[in-house]
Amino acid sequence: MTSKTTLDAYVAIAVTELWIYDSKKLRIYLLRDEHYIESDHSPNFPNLPLTQIIAATVERAWQVGTVQALKEFEGTLERSSF
Repeated sequence: MTSKTTLDAYVAIAVTELWIYDSKKLRIYLLRDEHYIESDHSPNFPNLPLTQIIAATVERAWQVGTVQALKEFEGTLERSSF
């Protein structure tokens, strides 16, 4: 789990977008006015539902292995209209 101190450390070096995966959930944080706000979407990937895709891929990796899960992830991206 990421602590407030860790988030503050990223503020200090001005990381504009942070992704943290914990407890089967991807959280996206955006730096605004020297504070992080949680967001459902990434401005760097505006047409991708990252919170769903990443969480599903990580869980799938536990079931079938990392290589297979990444192949399925690539296939999802290729077939999608994101």
